[in-house]
Amino acid sequence: MFDKRVLLDKINGNNALIISPSNTYYVSGYESTFAYILITQSENYYFTDSRYTLEASMYVKDMKVIEATSSNVYDLILDLADSKELYFDEEILLDEYFTLKKRLATLELKPLGNIIHKMRAVKSEKEIEYIVKAENIGEKALEKLLPEIHEGMTELECTALLEYYMKSLGGDRLSFETIVAFGDNTASPHAHPSMNKLKRGDLITIDYGTTVNGYHGDSTRTMAFGKPTSEMREVYDIVNTAGKMAIDNIMAGKSCRAIDAIARDYIASKGYGEAFGHGLGHSVGIDIHEDPRLSPSYDGILEVNNVITVEPGIYLPKKFGIRIEDVIIVKDNSQIDINNLTRELIVL
Repeated sequence: MFDKRVLLDKINGNNALIISPSNTYYVSGYESTFAYILITQSENYYFTDSRYTLEASMYVKDMKVIEATSSNVYDLILDLADSKELYFDEEILLDEYFTLKKRLATLELKPLGNIIHKMRAVKSEKEIEYIVKAENIGEKALEKLLPEIHEGMTELECTALLEYYMKSLGGDRLSFETIVAFGDNTASPHAHPSMNKLKRGDLITIDYGTTVNGYHGDSTRTMAFGKPTSEMREVYDIVNTAGKMAIDNIMAGKSCRAIDAIARDYIASKGYGEAFGHGLGHSVGIDIHEDPRLSPSYDGILEVNNVITVEPGIYLPKKFGIRIEDVIIVKDNSQIDINNLTRELIVL
């Protein structure tokens, strides 16, 4: 969770202004569509408008909640800032940046850069608890869905049922637009559910997730509806083995690029290198895609309590695609896979 002392140390005791929704939620633990947070040495201020002030006063801890409007919030910030240097959260729209430059012209504005992202990357035990709960709800929902899957069902019907089960089991909201794909639609990694109907012999890919207290779950399973072909089984085993190999090597101090390479090189050695086009994984938290990332282009090192997906895939256009995704907690010399649903091929 957010530690004010860490932030102030990084900015030499100056003030910080947090604006982006994900970062204001991380810092305050409260979500609203109008929020500005000013961090100073002496006090923390949460500015919001009349729609949220009552509730914010109940839920925002260790901050003084102040009612504001879009017209006067910058004047309030100027009045309460106790440093001439103001580090700002630059994950904002360009017009917001120009407004900051104009309305806070007497302060020296400096970008926060990736300071908060680095803080968010290492999860507290409470944050991990929320992610584990979200992941468990998603898996239970999928288990409830599986007996309901039948021939002639559309991707959209399947999606609606799964989303209903995630909500009914306590999920706050969807982590992202649920992906349900049947047959050759599984060859598109981010297929949009359609009226495509399920047929015997199809593969089914379901990429799903829900949130708990603002923290995301994210899993993918590929199943067979009816007897799979030998090619389907072969490709499934390659993807599954690649994922297991990568997971077994995850631990603090390992290079993100190197973990990606373990799975990528194995898939390539089996002749499917061109069929795996996306990164191996990404961190999850308040946002569904956070740092660090397992990717050939990401230069970073894993740390204890990073929470990261491992999701290798092989996609064969006009035929089928297979992806298997688990969520992993990074530890000192090991890792914890928080998924319970089998990684072996499920045949419905």
